[in-house]
Parts: sequence; structure tokens; C-alpha cells
Amino acid sequence: MEPTLTWIDLTSADRERMRRVLDLFREQGTLDEMGLGSLRDGLAEALFPGTSTLHTRLRYVLFIPWVYQRLAAKLGADADVAAAARAAELALIPALEQNDDAGGIIGT
Repeated sequence: MEPTLTWIDLTSADRERMRRVLDLFREQGTLDEMGLGSLRDGLAEALFPGTSTLHTRLRYVLFIPWVYQRLAAKLGADADVAAAARAAELALIPALEQNDDAGGIIGT
């Protein structure tokens, strides 16, 4: 069932006022009047990289943290896991390509 909004208008002025209010909901986009949006986005990317990225497949949300957890346990917390993580991510590509849903695989 689709949501609806209903009201009883008593005068044409009430009806016109309500139309103006409803037109505000049709405006697409957001306003960043103070200019803090870019600062917020920069901090979010620095503190939580990749979490603002829209993923089309949930597997990336699960596989990449799993790769890092596995490498941290295997190599230790002091090791530089960035290169090993990249190699592990690239090793995932052939396994993901064998899936029936091969479209949209990142890295191919």
C-alpha cells in the first residue's frame, strides 16, 4: 500500500498554502549552507574509509574485512598488511568470476 497524505481545505488560501508546503518536499538535493559537507565527507573517509561507498554487491562489505582480519591474525599487528591485502583481494577475483552473477565484479 502506498502512503498518502490527505487534508481538508476550508478555503482557497489554505489549499494554496498546503500546495506550497508539499512543493518543498519535491525539491531534490541538499543544501550545505555552512559549507561543512566537504569537511564531513573528508573526515568520514579518513576515519572510516570505504563505508560511504555504495556497493552493488554485499560480498565486498564482507570479503574485504575478512581479508584484513585473516592477514592481521596471520602476519601480526605490526606487519604491513596493505600489500598482502591487495594481493589477497586480487586472488578473490577468479573465485568471484566463477559465480553465476559475474556482472559488476570490482577489479575485473
